[in-house]
Amino acid sequence: MAQKQFDENGREIVFWDCCEEAETLNHENMDEAIEADIENILFHAEKKELLSKPLTVYGFARMLVDMPTAKGVVLDIIESLDDEYGAGDDYTEPTAKMINASEEFLKVMAKEYVSFACEIVKEVQIDPMEWITTHKPEWLDKKVNDD
Repeated sequence: MAQKQFDENGREIVFWDCCEEAETLNHENMDEAIEADIENILFHAEKKELLSKPLTVYGFARMLVDMPTAKGVVLDIIESLDDEYGAGDDYTEPTAKMINASEEFLKVMAKEYVSFACEIVKEVQIDPMEWITTHKPEWLDKKVNDD
C-alpha cells in the first residue's frame, strides 16, 4: 500500500489523475495515474510525441464541506414542520435547547460526513521518459521505440 500524501495544508490527497477535468477518479497514487496516462500515449502512435513534453499530474483532495449553522438547521426543520403542522402564518421560534441539540448534531455530521466531491490541491510536473526509465524500463524497447 502506498504511503499517504498530503498537500501543504495537510489535506490528504485521495486521488491522482493526469487530466485536470477527470470525471472519474480512480488512481489512488501518483504512479498509477502516470502509468495509465503514459500507457494510453504509447498505444496511440499519433500521441507518442507527447512523451517529449512534461506531463502534469493532479492531486485531488476531498472538498471541504461548508456546514450550515445550528440555528439555520433548526429554522429549516421548524419551517418544514410548520408547513405541515403549524398555525398558518404563526411561526415557531427556535429554543435554546433546539439550537444546542443542533450544534451537537452538526459536530457529529462534520466528523462523520465524507465528501465524495474532490478538488485539485496539487500539481506535479514529471518527465515521461524519465518516469518510464525509472518505473517501467521494459517499455523502452517494447513500446516507446515501436513505430
